[in-house]
Formats: sequence, structure tokens, C-alpha cells
Amino acid sequence: MNKIHITSIFLIGTAVLANCNLFTKEHLEIKKLASSLSSPVGMAFDSKGYLYIANWSARRIDRYRSGKIETVIKDIPSPSCFAIDSKDTLYVATYSGGVIYKVQNGKKSNFISGLSVVAGIAFDDNGNLLVAERGKSRVLSVSPEGKISVLADKGLTTPVAAIQTGKDRYVINDITGTIYLYQAKNAKFTVLSKTLNAPAAGLILDPFQPDSVLTVDYGGTGLYRISLTDGKTEQLTDKPISPVGLIADTGSKELYIAAWGDNSLYKITLQRSHHDD
Repeated sequence: MNKIHITSIFLIGTAVLANCNLFTKEHLEIKKLASSLSSPVGMAFDSKGYLYIANWSARRIDRYRSGKIETVIKDIPSPSCFAIDSKDTLYVATYSGGVIYKVQNGKKSNFISGLSVVAGIAFDDNGNLLVAERGKSRVLSVSPEGKISVLADKGLTTPVAAIQTGKDRYVINDITGTIYLYQAKNAKFTVLSKTLNAPAAGLILDPFQPDSVLTVDYGGTGLYRISLTDGKTEQLTDKPISPVGLIADTGSKELYIAAWGDNSLYKITLQRSHHDD
């Protein structure tokens, strides 16, 4: 199974794009996979196909595969989001602790600390971590060595997710209701969409349609597609309630959503596809 290794950055292959016209709301089905989560937020796949889930209120990290869910890390203060690199090193951000942990071979260490309310992290094209620091209204770039620089600050209120969508181009979710396109070269913000009530930490490049992103509405329901060219915003599903986490498995053309509304994990697939859980 062709799993990606990070929370929010996806390679779009020709085999996936061949099916982009099928991934519309008329062709989708949604299935609940697990309901034992506790305020789930960020998610990430490792190279073995395990889906890791941050349980914010339970201070733990679960992982899911083939219908089974288990707790693998405990006593993480308010874990909010993940990024997993090609070596299966796990980066875990904390919402209240101000720390991003690095977990290698089951051993946890501090990667960076002194942050304020980290809501989302994702790798950029150069292997740096993009950090949505909600508490200071900014987005940071952190090198693999831990060097911190400010990517974007002026113009943001409460950023909860940031991903790279091209050379010097980023999309940023602000939970106040605005989704921005940000050009880093000239520090220019453009409003892409104000349709969602509260855009969440779940923000990914659309693996099924070029030049668009997918995100979820914590303040409402469902999954949305947003065009990067004209900001057109389309609701693809009206479930689940209060979704927060979002990730794609581009190999099987499936999406996974973690929802606060019922503390559950959902899978979204094409109706014509048949896959194991």
C-alpha cells in the first residue's frame, strides 16, 4: 500500500489525477471506523500503513490499522498534530505545552520548546516544519536542526494549519473563518475563502484534483474543496459534525477524518472502490 509519511504534504501522481473527475460529492461514501477517540486532532501515516491519531483531551497517541486501534504513546500534554518523516520519526506538537516532541524508536525528546499554542504542523518541500502557532498569530518555519524563522505573521489572527502549495506559496487556515493564500516572496495575503465557520487543523493538498486543497470545518460539518485559482469552495460531504483532522492515503484514494462531534474516525472513499479498512 502506497502510504505517504507526513500529515499534510502529498505527491500527486498521474494515476490519481486520472480519477480526479470522479472524486466529487456524488461519488463519495463515508464510513465510521472507530468511536473510541477523545477530542482527536492531527493524523499521520507511517511507512507501515499505521494511522497515528492525536487525542487532545486524553493526552495520548493512538494508531489505527485494519480495524484495530491501540494506544502507543501516553502522557503527552494536549497533543494537537503530527508530522512523520521518511524514516518514521514522529514529530508531535502540543497545544498547551508549547513543545514539539521528536519520537524515534519509541524514545521521546524535545525538538523545540517555548512555543504558544501549536495547532498544526506539516513539512514543506524542503523538509522544514511549518508550524501554525495560534497563540502568537503566526506561522513558523523550523529547519531539521531546530532553527526557527518566521514565515508569516502580520495579517493573521488565529492560524491553525499551514501547508506549502508551490514555490513560495502557502495556504493558511485561520480558525476565525478565513482561508488565506500566502505569497512568501512579497509577504502578500489573499483571501481564498470565507465559507467555513471555523477552518480546522485538517488541511491538505487535494490528491484528486490539481491546484486545490481539501479542508474541514470544525465549526460546522463536512469536507470542503477549495480552488487555488479562484477560491471556489465546494462542500463534498455534510458529515461528520465538528471534523478537525484530515489526511489522505493517495495509494488507495481514500481520505480519513477525525471528528470532535462524536470522537470518531471516518473513512471517505469512491463508491465504486472496494478496500479493506
